[in-house]
Amino acid sequence: MTETAPATRARIRFDTRTLLTLAAIGAAAGVVVIPTAWAAQVLWAAIPVLYGLAVVPYVLPGVIAQAVVPQPGSALITGLVAGLISIPFVGGVGPLTLFVFVAVLQELPSLVTAWRFRGIGMALVTALVLSAAYAAYWAVTLNAEAFAGWVRITAIALLVVTILLSTLLGLAIAAGLRRAGIRPRR
Repeated sequence: MTETAPATRARIRFDTRTLLTLAAIGAAAGVVVIPTAWAAQVLWAAIPVLYGLAVVPYVLPGVIAQAVVPQPGSALITGLVAGLISIPFVGGVGPLTLFVFVAVLQELPSLVTAWRFRGIGMALVTALVLSAAYAAYWAVTLNAEAFAGWVRITAIALLVVTILLSTLLGLAIAAGLRRAGIRPRR
């Protein structure tokens, strides 16, 4: 009779330095989203077609985190910290749920490919996945049917462009952070 070793799963480990890096990125995003969350309410009431511009601070932390710390869960940890930081200042958990929603969508393409692919190509694929999901979220939660067709099309196009540009900006910020020496230990 032969014995087989129990199946072991690879554990994802974050050292303290990495967790502090992700927390710093998340804290910065949480502070940035405070005025943005309030401005988004005004923007929605005044010019709803421009509402997609308010997504920038929700997209940036996950992109930066995944580029600086290319490990599973980095966007999720950063999004969670960002959302928790913003709760006391925005009057609810709305930003927290949005940060986590965006972070999960940012992790999804990497999860599907088992974190084998990184770089600008994967970041842009992730941005397109996020754009499609966020457009569906926007259509359902913000009652898109109440608007004229051109408003919906323009708003979704602006949302997609904003998410793609936010992704490129996040990659540029991450490159600057890496040049400054902020990177995980090898």
